[in-house]
Amino acid sequence: MQTPMSPEIIEMLCAQVGHEFSNAMAYRRCSIYFDLLSLDGLKTLMRKQYEGELEHANMIIDYLADRGYDCAIPATIPPPPVASPLEAFNLAAMLEQQTTASLYTIWSKAFQVQDGMTVTFLIPMLDEQREEEKLASDWVTRAMMAESNPAALLEIDELAGD
Repeated sequence: MQTPMSPEIIEMLCAQVGHEFSNAMAYRRCSIYFDLLSLDGLKTLMRKQYEGELEHANMIIDYLADRGYDCAIPATIPPPPVASPLEAFNLAAMLEQQTTASLYTIWSKAFQVQDGMTVTFLIPMLDEQREEEKLASDWVTRAMMAESNPAALLEIDELAGD
């Protein structure tokens, strides 16, 4: 018999799965945007972010299954349109900040109800969020510097491909 989990924690984790899948779709949209501009480095960067979000969703689903619980996967939120590189990176930064806040809320609740397994499970994800927020912030800064400068955008694209 598995250690029981709070129904609220299960619900919060399942909602996080929906959040991660929605993030994945937003990153995929950004990847398509950069592909249409023939910016292969940025396309690849956003595609990797898309794949990372899918991995996070599946980690949570697997964690719940390992604990003996099913996850009702919520519908995804359609991503907003992207009309510029800066918009794409601002979207990424916003998504990462929202993800950090959401994961921290779940972690706090798990800590409050003394669900040590969930607290431990979430710590590496929260640590990764610190890195993801920094990365997104750096790309916003680069996109701002390259705004209205196609040569600089091509340099950023090359940097993203490395």
